[in-house]
Amino acid sequence: MSQEQKPIRIAIGDNLWTRALVDGSVRVDGFAVEFHSKVSLPDRLHGVREGKWQGSDGTLTDYLLEKDAGLSVPKVALPIFMLGGFRQRTLLMRRDGVAVENLEGRRVLMPRVLTPGAVYVRGLLADEFGIARESVEWHTIHGAEEDADWK
Repeated sequence: MSQEQKPIRIAIGDNLWTRALVDGSVRVDGFAVEFHSKVSLPDRLHGVREGKWQGSDGTLTDYLLEKDAGLSVPKVALPIFMLGGFRQRTLLMRRDGVAVENLEGRRVLMPRVLTPGAVYVRGLLADEFGIARESVEWHTIHGAEEDADWK
């Protein structure tokens, strides 16, 4: 008699790249997996650490911050890139806007403060254009509470 396998619970975003996992049209052979997509971003990012999920679509940035703060739980990174691409593509500018080197004192929008693309863009602006992080007025699409755990 075989025991029924307990499903692995994974929290992921509901978007074009994950929909087939969420709706079950793509399955994981050999494992019982539940993909949960009706989950807030903070819950996806911190739920593994809190024991709510066995996996999530967390970011490298969040992992590094958790590790640095001594909060991380053992994790296995799988080479699955839902939104893969060069990080430079996250710096989008208006055609009629100012040049990159003139962003000091301007407003810049990003998905969230700690998304890897936003971290990359802030580093790029500092290293390549001499624009200090504090000299730009940063705005986020997602609320600041999603990154409230981190300074």
